[in-house]
Amino acid sequence: MKIKFSQNTKENIIAFTIAGSILIGLYFSILNIDVLKSFCSKTVSVVLPFIIGFAVAFLLHPVMNWIEKAVLSKTKMKHATKRKISAGLAMILAILIVLGFLFLIIPSISDSIIKLSNQIGNYAVNAEVIVSDIIRKYPQTADVVTWLFDIGEDTIMEFVDYLKNTIPTILNYSIKLVTAIFDFVMGLIIALYILFDRERFYVQIKKIAYSIFSVKVVKQFRELALLSSKMFNSFIVGKVVDSLIIGLICYIAMTLLGFDFPLLISFIVGVTNVIPFFGPFIGAVPGFLILFIVNPVESLWFLLFIFALQQFDGNILGPLILGDSMGIPTLYVMFAILVGGGFFGVLGMFLGVPVFSIIYVVTKAVVEKRLESRQVQVD
Repeated sequence: MKIKFSQNTKENIIAFTIAGSILIGLYFSILNIDVLKSFCSKTVSVVLPFIIGFAVAFLLHPVMNWIEKAVLSKTKMKHATKRKISAGLAMILAILIVLGFLFLIIPSISDSIIKLSNQIGNYAVNAEVIVSDIIRKYPQTADVVTWLFDIGEDTIMEFVDYLKNTIPTILNYSIKLVTAIFDFVMGLIIALYILFDRERFYVQIKKIAYSIFSVKVVKQFRELALLSSKMFNSFIVGKVVDSLIIGLICYIAMTLLGFDFPLLISFIVGVTNVIPFFGPFIGAVPGFLILFIVNPVESLWFLLFIFALQQFDGNILGPLILGDSMGIPTLYVMFAILVGGGFFGVLGMFLGVPVFSIIYVVTKAVVEKRLESRQVQVD
Protein backbone atom coordinates (compact mmCIF):
# COMPACT_ATOMS: atom_id res chain seq x y z
CA MET A 1 0.00 0.00 0.00
CA LYS A 2 1.45 3.32 -1.06
CA ILE A 3 1.27 6.05 1.56
CA LYS A 4 0.70 9.58 0.30
CA PHE A 5 1.74 12.61 2.34
CA SER A 6 0.38 16.07 1.98
CA GLN A 7 2.68 18.88 0.88
CA ASN A 8 2.64 20.36 4.41
CA THR A 9 3.62 16.97 5.90
CA LYS A 10 6.46 16.58 3.40
CA GLU A 11 7.81 20.03 4.28
CA ASN A 12 7.63 19.22 8.00
CA ILE A 13 9.47 15.91 7.47
CA ILE A 14 12.20 17.64 5.49
CA ALA A 15 12.52 20.43 8.07
CA PHE A 16 12.73 18.00 11.01
CA THR A 17 15.21 15.82 9.13
CA ILE A 18 17.50 18.78 8.43
CA ALA A 19 17.17 20.10 12.00
CA GLY A 20 17.87 16.63 13.44
CA SER A 21 20.92 16.19 11.21
CA ILE A 22 22.27 19.57 12.31
CA LEU A 23 21.72 18.74 16.00
CA ILE A 24 23.39 15.34 15.64
CA GLY A 25 26.31 16.96 13.82
CA LEU A 26 26.67 19.58 16.56
CA TYR A 27 26.50 16.90 19.25
CA PHE A 28 29.30 14.82 17.75
CA SER A 29 31.31 17.98 16.98
CA ILE A 30 31.16 19.00 20.65
CA LEU A 31 32.15 15.48 21.76
CA ASN A 32 35.15 15.53 19.40
CA ILE A 33 36.02 19.22 19.68
CA ASP A 34 39.79 18.56 19.94
CA VAL A 35 39.75 16.39 16.83
CA LEU A 36 37.67 19.00 15.01
CA LYS A 37 40.03 21.83 16.02
CA SER A 38 43.04 19.79 14.90
CA PHE A 39 41.36 19.02 11.58
CA CYS A 40 40.45 22.68 11.02
CA SER A 41 43.97 23.81 11.92
CA LYS A 42 45.51 21.28 9.54
CA THR A 43 43.08 22.26 6.77
CA VAL A 44 43.84 25.96 7.17
CA SER A 45 47.61 25.33 7.10
CA VAL A 46 47.26 23.29 3.90
CA VAL A 47 45.08 25.82 2.04
CA LEU A 48 46.77 28.91 3.52
CA PRO A 49 48.54 29.85 0.24
CA PHE A 50 45.15 29.84 -1.50
CA ILE A 51 43.62 31.95 1.28
CA ILE A 52 46.48 34.45 0.91
CA GLY A 53 46.11 34.33 -2.86
CA PHE A 54 42.38 35.08 -2.80
CA ALA A 55 42.92 37.89 -0.26
CA VAL A 56 45.70 39.53 -2.31
CA ALA A 57 43.70 39.14 -5.54
CA PHE A 58 40.68 40.71 -3.85
CA LEU A 59 42.72 43.72 -2.74
CA LEU A 60 44.56 44.15 -6.06
CA HIS A 61 41.52 43.68 -8.28
CA PRO A 62 40.46 47.39 -8.23
CA VAL A 63 44.05 48.48 -8.98
CA MET A 64 44.31 45.97 -11.85
CA ASN A 65 41.00 47.17 -13.32
CA TRP A 66 42.14 50.80 -13.13
CA ILE A 67 45.43 50.05 -14.92
CA GLU A 68 43.64 47.99 -17.55
CA LYS A 69 41.01 50.66 -18.27
CA ALA A 70 42.94 53.90 -17.73
CA VAL A 71 46.39 52.95 -19.02
CA LEU A 72 46.05 50.00 -21.43
CA SER A 73 42.57 50.50 -22.85
CA LYS A 74 43.76 52.40 -25.97
CA THR A 75 46.54 49.97 -26.85
CA LYS A 76 46.05 47.32 -29.58
CA MET A 77 47.19 44.43 -27.42
CA LYS A 78 45.01 41.38 -26.92
CA HIS A 79 42.77 41.27 -23.87
CA ALA A 80 44.78 38.41 -22.33
CA THR A 81 48.00 40.39 -22.74
CA LYS A 82 46.42 43.50 -21.19
CA ARG A 83 45.18 41.44 -18.29
CA LYS A 84 48.59 39.91 -17.57
CA ILE A 85 50.37 43.26 -17.82
CA SER A 86 47.83 45.06 -15.61
CA ALA A 87 47.88 42.26 -13.00
CA GLY A 88 51.67 42.20 -12.98
CA LEU A 89 51.91 45.99 -12.66
CA ALA A 90 49.35 45.98 -9.82
CA MET A 91 51.37 43.32 -7.98
CA ILE A 92 54.68 45.15 -8.52
CA LEU A 93 53.13 48.45 -7.40
CA ALA A 94 51.77 46.87 -4.20
CA ILE A 95 55.11 45.21 -3.40
CA LEU A 96 57.03 48.45 -4.00
CA ILE A 97 54.66 50.42 -1.75
CA VAL A 98 54.99 47.88 1.08
CA LEU A 99 58.79 47.61 0.73
CA GLY A 100 59.18 51.40 0.50
CA PHE A 101 57.10 51.86 3.64
CA LEU A 102 59.12 49.23 5.51
CA PHE A 103 62.49 50.61 4.39
CA LEU A 104 61.34 54.06 5.42
CA ILE A 105 60.32 53.25 8.99
CA ILE A 106 62.27 50.10 9.98
CA PRO A 107 65.69 51.84 10.41
CA SER A 108 64.19 54.53 12.66
CA ILE A 109 62.22 51.98 14.66
CA SER A 110 65.32 49.80 15.08
CA ASP A 111 67.33 52.80 16.29
CA SER A 112 64.59 53.63 18.80
CA ILE A 113 64.51 50.06 20.12
CA ILE A 114 68.32 49.92 20.45
CA LYS A 115 68.38 53.30 22.19
CA LEU A 116 65.62 52.21 24.55
CA SER A 117 67.35 48.93 25.45
CA ASN A 118 70.74 50.62 25.98
CA GLN A 119 69.38 53.29 28.29
CA ILE A 120 66.73 51.32 30.14
CA GLY A 121 68.86 51.29 33.30
CA ASN A 122 69.23 55.06 33.30
CA TYR A 123 65.53 55.52 32.63
CA ALA A 124 64.65 53.38 35.65
CA VAL A 125 66.85 55.52 37.90
CA ASN A 126 65.37 58.73 36.49
CA ALA A 127 61.86 57.37 37.02
CA GLU A 128 62.58 56.71 40.68
CA VAL A 129 63.92 60.25 41.09
CA ILE A 130 60.83 61.76 39.44
CA VAL A 131 58.49 59.67 41.57
CA SER A 132 60.37 60.71 44.72
CA ASP A 133 60.06 64.39 43.75
CA ILE A 134 56.32 64.03 43.14
CA ILE A 135 55.79 62.35 46.49
CA ARG A 136 57.89 65.04 48.25
CA LYS A 137 55.99 67.94 46.63
CA TYR A 138 52.55 66.32 46.84
CA PRO A 139 52.47 63.96 49.83
CA GLN A 140 48.74 63.28 49.33
CA THR A 141 49.52 61.47 46.05
CA ALA A 142 52.09 59.15 47.62
CA ASP A 143 49.91 56.06 47.69
CA VAL A 144 48.60 56.50 44.14
CA VAL A 145 51.99 57.30 42.62
CA THR A 146 53.68 54.43 44.45
CA TRP A 147 50.94 52.06 43.31
CA LEU A 148 51.28 53.16 39.67
CA PHE A 149 55.04 52.91 39.83
CA ASP A 150 54.89 49.40 41.32
CA ILE A 151 52.48 48.25 38.63
CA GLY A 152 54.64 49.70 35.87
CA GLU A 153 57.81 48.23 37.36
CA ASP A 154 56.27 44.78 37.76
CA THR A 155 54.90 44.85 34.21
CA ILE A 156 58.23 45.93 32.76
CA MET A 157 60.13 43.22 34.69
CA GLU A 158 57.67 40.58 33.51
CA PHE A 159 58.07 41.83 29.94
CA VAL A 160 61.88 41.74 30.19
CA ASP A 161 61.78 38.23 31.67
CA TYR A 162 59.46 37.15 28.87
CA LEU A 163 61.92 38.46 26.28
CA LYS A 164 64.81 36.70 27.99
CA ASN A 165 62.92 33.41 27.94
CA THR A 166 61.66 33.89 24.40
CA ILE A 167 64.78 35.00 22.56
CA PRO A 168 66.65 31.66 23.00
CA THR A 169 63.72 29.83 21.42
CA ILE A 170 63.54 32.01 18.31
CA LEU A 171 65.78 29.61 16.38
CA ASN A 172 63.25 26.86 16.98
CA TYR A 173 60.77 28.85 14.89
CA SER A 174 63.09 29.18 11.89
CA ILE A 175 61.29 26.37 10.05
CA LYS A 176 57.93 28.03 10.69
CA LEU A 177 59.35 31.30 9.41
CA VAL A 178 60.57 29.66 6.21
CA THR A 179 57.19 27.97 5.80
CA ALA A 180 55.38 31.28 6.32
CA ILE A 181 57.57 32.99 3.69
CA PHE A 182 56.95 30.09 1.29
CA ASP A 183 53.18 30.28 1.87
CA PHE A 184 53.22 34.04 1.27
CA VAL A 185 55.22 33.76 -1.96
CA MET A 186 52.94 30.97 -3.19
CA GLY A 187 49.97 33.15 -2.24
CA LEU A 188 51.29 35.96 -4.45
CA ILE A 189 51.73 33.54 -7.37
CA ILE A 190 48.21 32.16 -6.85
CA ALA A 191 46.86 35.72 -6.72
CA LEU A 192 48.40 36.43 -10.13
CA TYR A 193 46.78 33.34 -11.65
CA ILE A 194 43.43 34.33 -10.14
CA LEU A 195 43.74 37.82 -11.61
CA PHE A 196 44.85 36.45 -15.00
CA ASP A 197 41.81 34.15 -15.41
CA ARG A 198 39.21 35.94 -13.29
CA GLU A 199 36.48 35.67 -15.92
CA ARG A 200 37.12 31.96 -16.51
CA PHE A 201 36.91 31.18 -12.79
CA TYR A 202 33.73 33.24 -12.54
CA VAL A 203 32.09 31.31 -15.41
CA GLN A 204 33.12 27.98 -13.90
CA ILE A 205 31.67 28.90 -10.52
CA LYS A 206 28.41 30.00 -12.21
CA LYS A 207 28.17 26.70 -14.10
CA ILE A 208 28.66 24.68 -10.91
CA ALA A 209 26.17 26.83 -9.02
CA TYR A 210 23.46 26.60 -11.71
CA SER A 211 23.98 22.84 -11.99
CA ILE A 212 23.31 22.37 -8.28
CA PHE A 213 20.91 25.13 -7.24
CA SER A 214 17.92 26.87 -8.74
CA VAL A 215 18.18 30.17 -10.60
CA LYS A 216 16.58 31.99 -7.65
CA VAL A 217 19.09 30.56 -5.15
CA VAL A 218 22.05 31.37 -7.42
CA LYS A 219 20.76 34.94 -7.76
CA GLN A 220 20.58 35.22 -3.97
CA PHE A 221 24.13 33.85 -3.66
CA ARG A 222 25.31 36.39 -6.22
CA GLU A 223 23.69 39.26 -4.32
CA LEU A 224 25.29 38.00 -1.11
CA ALA A 225 28.69 37.79 -2.83
CA LEU A 226 28.37 41.36 -4.16
CA LEU A 227 27.31 42.60 -0.71
CA SER A 228 30.25 40.80 0.94
CA SER A 229 32.70 42.17 -1.62
CA LYS A 230 31.42 45.71 -1.16
CA MET A 231 31.54 45.57 2.64
CA PHE A 232 34.98 43.94 2.86
CA ASN A 233 36.44 46.29 0.27
CA SER A 234 35.05 49.45 1.86
CA PHE A 235 35.98 48.34 5.38
CA ILE A 236 39.51 47.11 4.69
CA VAL A 237 40.54 50.00 2.43
CA GLY A 238 38.84 52.56 4.66
CA LYS A 239 40.36 51.16 7.84
CA VAL A 240 43.87 51.03 6.38
CA VAL A 241 43.60 54.66 5.20
CA ASP A 242 42.18 55.67 8.57
CA SER A 243 45.03 53.93 10.42
CA LEU A 244 47.68 55.54 8.22
CA ILE A 245 46.24 58.98 8.93
CA ILE A 246 45.99 58.29 12.68
CA GLY A 247 49.59 57.05 12.76
CA LEU A 248 50.75 60.16 10.90
CA ILE A 249 48.77 62.49 13.20
CA CYS A 250 50.16 60.66 16.24
CA TYR A 251 53.74 61.06 14.95
CA ILE A 252 53.34 64.77 14.16
CA ALA A 253 51.65 65.53 17.49
CA MET A 254 54.18 63.54 19.54
CA THR A 255 57.05 65.29 17.75
CA LEU A 256 55.56 68.73 18.37
CA LEU A 257 54.83 67.89 22.03
CA GLY A 258 58.37 66.62 22.52
CA PHE A 259 57.50 63.01 23.44
CA ASP A 260 60.24 60.40 23.21
CA PHE A 261 60.27 57.70 20.51
CA PRO A 262 57.51 59.29 18.39
CA LEU A 263 58.00 57.08 15.31
CA LEU A 264 58.12 53.79 17.23
CA ILE A 265 55.03 54.57 19.30
CA SER A 266 53.13 56.07 16.35
CA PHE A 267 53.84 52.95 14.31
CA ILE A 268 52.38 50.79 17.10
CA VAL A 269 49.34 53.05 17.41
CA GLY A 270 48.77 53.06 13.65
CA VAL A 271 49.05 49.27 13.30
CA THR A 272 46.75 48.49 16.22
CA ASN A 273 44.25 51.10 15.03
CA VAL A 274 43.11 48.71 12.28
CA ILE A 275 41.29 46.84 15.06
CA PRO A 276 37.95 48.64 15.43
CA PHE A 277 36.97 50.24 18.73
CA PHE A 278 39.65 48.62 20.93
CA GLY A 279 42.61 49.30 18.61
CA PRO A 280 43.70 52.70 19.97
CA PHE A 281 43.59 51.44 23.56
CA ILE A 282 45.57 48.30 22.67
CA GLY A 283 48.19 50.46 20.98
CA ALA A 284 48.33 52.82 23.95
CA VAL A 285 49.56 50.09 26.34
CA PRO A 286 53.06 49.50 24.85
CA GLY A 287 53.42 53.25 24.22
CA PHE A 288 52.56 53.99 27.84
CA LEU A 289 55.05 51.39 29.12
CA ILE A 290 57.85 52.73 26.91
CA LEU A 291 57.24 56.31 28.02
CA PHE A 292 56.78 55.25 31.63
CA ILE A 293 60.33 53.91 31.58
CA VAL A 294 61.57 57.21 30.16
CA ASN A 295 59.39 59.63 32.09
CA PRO A 296 56.32 58.60 34.15
CA VAL A 297 54.79 62.07 33.91
CA GLU A 298 55.17 62.05 30.14
CA SER A 299 53.44 58.67 29.98
CA LEU A 300 50.37 60.12 31.74
CA TRP A 301 50.21 62.99 29.24
CA PHE A 302 50.51 60.40 26.49
CA LEU A 303 47.41 58.59 27.81
CA LEU A 304 45.45 61.84 27.69
CA PHE A 305 46.69 62.45 24.15
CA ILE A 306 45.68 58.94 23.01
CA PHE A 307 42.24 59.40 24.56
CA ALA A 308 41.78 62.66 22.61
CA LEU A 309 43.09 60.99 19.44
CA GLN A 310 40.65 58.10 19.87
CA GLN A 311 37.76 60.53 20.28
CA PHE A 312 38.82 62.35 17.11
CA ASP A 313 39.08 59.08 15.20
CA GLY A 314 35.84 57.61 16.52
CA ASN A 315 33.69 60.70 16.11
CA ILE A 316 35.19 62.59 13.17
CA LEU A 317 37.84 60.83 11.05
CA GLY A 318 36.44 57.27 11.17
CA PRO A 319 32.87 58.21 10.16
CA LEU A 320 34.25 60.58 7.49
CA ILE A 321 36.30 57.80 5.84
CA LEU A 322 34.21 54.71 6.55
CA GLY A 323 30.83 56.42 6.65
CA ASP A 324 28.03 54.06 7.63
CA SER A 325 29.40 51.24 5.49
CA MET A 326 29.07 48.68 8.28
CA GLY A 327 25.62 49.80 9.35
CA ILE A 328 25.56 47.97 12.70
CA PRO A 329 25.18 49.33 16.26
CA THR A 330 28.24 49.81 18.46
CA LEU A 331 27.20 46.97 20.79
CA TYR A 332 27.28 44.53 17.86
CA VAL A 333 30.67 45.89 16.82
CA MET A 334 32.05 45.10 20.29
CA PHE A 335 30.44 41.64 20.16
CA ALA A 336 31.99 40.93 16.74
CA ILE A 337 35.45 42.04 17.89
CA LEU A 338 35.37 40.00 21.11
CA VAL A 339 34.03 36.84 19.46
CA GLY A 340 36.34 37.15 16.44
CA GLY A 341 39.35 37.81 18.66
CA GLY A 342 38.45 34.94 20.96
CA PHE A 343 38.34 32.42 18.12
CA PHE A 344 40.85 33.77 15.59
CA GLY A 345 43.08 36.23 17.46
CA VAL A 346 44.07 39.59 15.98
CA LEU A 347 42.89 38.65 12.48
CA GLY A 348 39.50 37.76 13.93
CA MET A 349 39.28 41.11 15.70
CA PHE A 350 39.96 42.86 12.40
CA LEU A 351 37.66 40.81 10.14
CA GLY A 352 34.99 40.12 12.75
CA VAL A 353 33.22 43.43 12.08
CA PRO A 354 32.69 43.06 8.29
CA VAL A 355 31.73 39.37 8.69
CA PHE A 356 29.19 40.18 11.40
CA SER A 357 27.94 43.14 9.34
CA ILE A 358 27.12 40.81 6.46
CA ILE A 359 25.30 38.42 8.81
CA TYR A 360 23.45 41.36 10.34
CA VAL A 361 22.35 42.83 6.99
CA VAL A 362 21.22 39.45 5.61
CA THR A 363 19.36 38.56 8.81
CA LYS A 364 17.69 41.96 8.88
CA ALA A 365 16.55 41.60 5.26
CA VAL A 366 15.17 38.09 5.86
CA VAL A 367 13.31 39.16 9.02
CA GLU A 368 11.81 42.24 7.35
CA LYS A 369 10.74 40.18 4.34
CA ARG A 370 9.02 37.58 6.52
CA LEU A 371 7.29 40.28 8.57
CA GLU A 372 6.11 41.91 5.38
CA SER A 373 4.76 38.60 4.03
CA ARG A 374 2.85 38.10 7.29
CA GLN A 375 1.71 41.72 7.22
CA VAL A 376 3.17 42.35 10.67
CA GLN A 377 4.44 45.83 11.50
CA VAL A 378 6.73 46.22 14.51
CA ASP A 379 7.52 49.72 15.79
